[in-house]
Amino acid sequence: MTSSQPTQPAATRRDISVRTDRDHGSLWRWLAADPDTRGLLTGTGGPLDEEQQGAFEVVNALIANGLALSSLTVAIAGWRSQRRSDPPTVTLERDGVSVVVTDASPEQIAAIAAALGVTETDEPA
Repeated sequence: MTSSQPTQPAATRRDISVRTDRDHGSLWRWLAADPDTRGLLTGTGGPLDEEQQGAFEVVNALIANGLALSSLTVAIAGWRSQRRSDPPTVTLERDGVSVVVTDASPEQIAAIAAALGVTETDEPA
């Protein structure tokens, strides 16, 4: 007997590139240690050992919805705030659209989500 229930589409996940102008390995470790963002990261991304610090330039994350993007933005803002005297520039990019993360205010998160086409639900924007 076959089920007559409609099949639910899989959540749309958007590949987001996270770039920073310095301290790449530090950002990777920060995001990988955060329980809200570690599951978003794809690939190895970070240095394999202490001798390879700065060996990568991009952190890739798969974002399924606005909550995941909020978690990523909050974690990045937290990482930047630990470098108060001269916080690194962090840019999120998707499909050629770039947005610089300055803080984790609701307004900043909404602007980033709108620019990158990420909605609150898992429906494509």
